[in-house]
This record gives sequence, structure tokens and C-alpha cells, in this order.
Amino acid sequence: MSDIEKQRNMYVQQYKSQIRELEGFIRINNNKITNLRGSSFVRDYINTTTETIQNQNKIYEDEIQELNKKIISINVGNSDLELKEKKQTIKAIQNKNETIKKEKKEMKINHKQQQQKVYNKQNIERKNDRQHYKDMNYALRHFYKAEDTLPNYMRRNLADMPNNKGYIWKGVYFYGDLPAEDDKDSMLLFEKPSKDVLLIHEWKEDTYNVFKKMGSNRKELIKSEYRHSLHLSKIHNKKYHV
Repeated sequence: MSDIEKQRNMYVQQYKSQIRELEGFIRINNNKITNLRGSSFVRDYINTTTETIQNQNKIYEDEIQELNKKIISINVGNSDLELKEKKQTIKAIQNKNETIKKEKKEMKINHKQQQQKVYNKQNIERKNDRQHYKDMNYALRHFYKAEDTLPNYMRRNLADMPNNKGYIWKGVYFYGDLPAEDDKDSMLLFEKPSKDVLLIHEWKEDTYNVFKKMGSNRKELIKSEYRHSLHLSKIHNKKYHV
């Protein structure tokens, strides 16, 4: 399809859309007239209002007639010069808008440094707020999914576990329902990455250890690292952690 054909098609579709809109207005007005004639209003009011609506419809019909003429003119190629001029006008407006946009951008760049810092800070804060909201929703959905699929034996065991022991299931920490044991600066969580493997995560005041247990074999230390004091007692009143 050539460029001029694209132009023709664009304007024809535009005019057809306007015609459909005007026809809709006429239908609405005709319904108003029908409702008026069946109403109990004073006859003079009905006649005056009906005449006003009919005059409005006549304007709409004239506009439709003009639009149909334009469509015919476009389809036979009589409006090609006009379309070309319109395209040039639109292009000129677009260029002008681009120039204005560029000038505005340059003005923003030349603003005082402090104003720019404030603007950037606000953008960063809004972005961080959106990301924080997104992360919270993701974590909440992930938690609900993990909680729904928590194995029954884990759920039963949690009821008899202290609050500084529990399970890791699908990345979510589930703590026991009972009060924490005396050693509030330690925590022990069990994780089953597969059927025959048990991982034991052990947090103490300044260390984090991971033990691996295969079946009935003895557990073996597979990871150990020093950590700053975690103040684990602060989380012992919680039941879950994502």
C-alpha cells in the first residue's frame, strides 16, 4: 500500500467513525421525541422541544452528508493534494512539538542543582515505593502458597515445637507454636529439599551452621559462618517469616 493510499484509508476510517457517532446522536434524539410525544407534558412544550431536537438532527444529517462527500472525494483521488497538505501540516506541528519538547528538556537540565536533586529523589522514592509494594505482594502470594502446601506432619509438629524451632518450606520459615526455649539467642529450623535429605539450619548468637543428614546417617556440617549478633529473641513471637 502506497503512502497516499494509507492516508486515504486513515481519513476514510476517521470520517466513517464520525458518521457512526452522529447517527448515534440522531437515534438518541429520535427516542427523545418519541418519549415526549407519549408524555403528559404541555403540548406547547412538546412541540417546541420536538422542533429544537429536529433542528439538531438536521445539523447532524448535514454533517453526515458532508462527511460522505469527503469520503467519495478521497476514494476517487480528488483530495490527494489536500491530504498531502494535511500531512505536511501535521509534520510541521510534530516538528514544532519536538522543538518545544527539546527546549523544555534543556530548560530542565539547566535548572538549579538542588531542584534537580529533589526531583530525582522524588522519582527514586516513588520507584522504591512501587517496588516495595510489588515485593510485598509477591512475598504474600508466595507465603500463602507455601502455607497451603505445608505437609500435614510439619503442621502437627509445629504445634508441639517451641517458637525458636520450626521448618523451612518453600523458602518460608514456619516457627513452633509454643513459647521459645530458655536459650533465646539460638534457633533451629529443619528443611527437606528432597525425600532422603534433611538440612538442619542452626543459628546461634554469632554463628550460622548448616548440617546435612542423609537417611539414618549421622549429620555432617556442610556450612559454617560467623555472624553479628542476630538478636533472635526479637522474632520468637512470630509464627512465620518469608
